[in-house]
Amino acid sequence: MSQNFPIHKIEIPEAVELASYSGFFQDLTFTCDTFRYLLDNFDQLDTLLQKSLWSTALISYARCFAHGRRLQLTPSIYDGLEGDPHGCHEYIIGMRNKHIAHSVNPFEEISAGAVLINDQVEGIATIAVSHFVGDKAGVENLYRLTIFAREFVAKKCRELQDKCLIAAKQIPVETIKQGADLRYVAPSPEAVNQVRGRNNS
Repeated sequence: MSQNFPIHKIEIPEAVELASYSGFFQDLTFTCDTFRYLLDNFDQLDTLLQKSLWSTALISYARCFAHGRRLQLTPSIYDGLEGDPHGCHEYIIGMRNKHIAHSVNPFEEISAGAVLINDQVEGIATIAVSHFVGDKAGVENLYRLTIFAREFVAKKCRELQDKCLIAAKQIPVETIKQGADLRYVAPSPEAVNQVRGRNNS
């Protein structure tokens, strides 16, 4: 018979940092899984699914390097890595910014023109062209970069767990008991429009 032990939130720097890196690990794992699925099924997926997986992977990766409530990763984690990891990283961020976050960008061209028949304007036509996903080799490079980032974060999480445990043992038990029970409570619909505080590393 399993026994559930209480978990109380602790507000110490080590715990705050660990929570942020745990979030990075979750996002990067999702990114790796998405890139891997895209690679394994690249030739079988229709355009809609290719575009959906590509966009999803870019967004979840970029979240780790964006300013927000939690700390953020920096591209310096790739220093010393062979190849062009910084260029690859900037490509992912650029694709996310230019292709997904902004409606007008170099990766999308939408134009309207007049249809001429026998030198007479007989109608109007629009043409939309969008570059939404790289070739398979390009996706493979992004996948490998994301794997490296996830391994870096996983190692950092293990280090922070040890530091957090040492720090928590210095806190009086009665103080820890005053911390809120850790459990997930689904936010209300109004939470979508609430502004959260920002922490920058």
